[in-house]
Amino acid sequence: MGGVQEVSNDVAAIPLVSVNDLDGQRGMVKAFGTISTESSLSFELVKCAEVVCLSPELLLSEENLAYYKTTLQRFEVIRKVEEQESSGSRVSEKVTYKNEWVTKSEKEQWADLKIGSVKINPVKARTLIDTEREELTGVYIEGLTQLETYGRQPAEDEPAFGTTRAVVTYLPLDDREYTVVGELRSDGFSAGDPFIFTDLSDSQLVSRLGGEESTSRWLMRFVAFVLLTFGFTSILSPILVFTDMIPLAGKAARSAATLVSAIAAGIIVLATVFLLNYWWAIAFIIILGLFGFAFIASRKTNTNTEQKS
Repeated sequence: MGGVQEVSNDVAAIPLVSVNDLDGQRGMVKAFGTISTESSLSFELVKCAEVVCLSPELLLSEENLAYYKTTLQRFEVIRKVEEQESSGSRVSEKVTYKNEWVTKSEKEQWADLKIGSVKINPVKARTLIDTEREELTGVYIEGLTQLETYGRQPAEDEPAFGTTRAVVTYLPLDDREYTVVGELRSDGFSAGDPFIFTDLSDSQLVSRLGGEESTSRWLMRFVAFVLLTFGFTSILSPILVFTDMIPLAGKAARSAATLVSAIAAGIIVLATVFLLNYWWAIAFIIILGLFGFAFIASRKTNTNTEQKS
C-alpha cells in the first residue's frame, strides 16, 4: 500500500553544491549552475502553397537553443477495420472512422551541454524544465501522400481535412540556473537513481516530487479499494443468487452487499495506511503495555510474598 519510491526524500538528503565546487567529487551529487554548449541548435519551419515547395515562406525560426522537438501533423480521417466474427468463409467486419491529427514527422534533439564545466547527458535524465511551446498551422511537410476523406466532413469545431500543423517545444540558452541530481562520473552526469535535470529550485524540486509521490499513493489506495470491493462482492454473489428469486429484494440485496463490501474495503485500506504510517506508535503502545503488564505482575508477586511472610 505504501510501495512508492520516495525519491523526494533521497533528493532532499543530498547536499546542494555549486558546480564550481565539484572538483574531485564522484558518486551521487546535487549541483546547480548555468548551462552552456559549443554548438547550439537551431530550426526553421516554412509554409508553402505548392506540393513541391519552390517558394517557401518562413513561419518560425529559432536559434541558440539547448533543445528542441518538432512534431509535424496533418488532420486526416483514420479508417479502422475490426474483425467481429468468422463463420466458414464469411467474415463479419466492423469499420470505424475517426478524425484526428496524424504525426508525419518528428524530430527531437539536445545540444552537447555542460553545466558549469561538467558534461551532462539530458537524454537519459528526467527533465523538469519550463520550455517554450508553439503551435503553428499551415506548415509545409515534405513527402505527404494523397489524402483520403472517405466522403466524410469535419465537425464544426474541427479544421479542414488536410490542414497541417507543427507542435514545437524548445529551450533557449539563457542565464537561468539549473539543478542536476545524478551520479557524477569521470565523463560527467549521464546516469543515477534518480537522475534529474531541472530549472526548479531545490525546494521546488523536493516539493514537486513529494506531491507526485502523494498522488501515486492515493491512486494505489483507490485501486486497492476498488479491487477489494469487487472481491468482497464476488464472494457474496453465490448467496445473492437466492435473493434474485424474490421480487425487489434481489436489487436491494445487491445494493446492500455492494455497500457492505465498500465499507469493509475502506476499513481495510485505511487500517493498512494507518499501520504503515504509524507502526512506530503502535509498537510504542505495545511496548508500554508489556512494561505495564510486567510492572503490575511484579507488584502482585511482591504483595503475595509479603502476605505469606
